[in-house]
Amino acid sequence: MRDVSLGGLAFETDLPLDHGSEFAFALYVPTRGWVDGTGRVCWSKPERNSWLCGASISIRRWDQEKLLRNWLHNPAHGFLRFFFPEP
Repeated sequence: MRDVSLGGLAFETDLPLDHGSEFAFALYVPTRGWVDGTGRVCWSKPERNSWLCGASISIRRWDQEKLLRNWLHNPAHGFLRFFFPEP
């Protein structure tokens, strides 16, 4: 993952993804918990050995959205761990 916001994320993948493809995601906010939801690929472009993709996201629960918002607005926090669950 390269970037995350309340509205979307950018990430690298080995394979090109179709515009409009949906996926499940989960982000771990250290010491706070998990944020999960669904994403939809909005764009992709080739890079050297991978594809860079951008996706809009929808977070499942309002408390998780609040958790992510608070984390993103505090620059003293570090990186988030993330994974994309298998379908």
